[in-house]
Amino acid sequence: LMGKKPDEEIIERLSRKALAVDGVRSLNEVKAHFLGNFVQIEVHIEVDGALATERSHRIAKEVQARLEEDELVDDAIVHVDPV
Repeated sequence: LMGKKPDEEIIERLSRKALAVDGVRSLNEVKAHFLGNFVQIEVHIEVDGALATERSHRIAKEVQARLEEDELVDDAIVHVDPV
């Protein structure tokens, strides 16, 4: 299972969770792979470029928390792309 990509349904479910966070405009990159029985996911979220850095960081932390609430996710890495 090490390094195997999760099924598309799992990627879509996790993407929807990230997109549901207020302030996330879109996702421009999603990478995920299994580490043992759990998933590590890396997402790039697009947020309003006019937002203060502190607000963008709070949005990213909320995305991370929501992704890590999922029973399959062990670790979520969130990058902020202001647009």
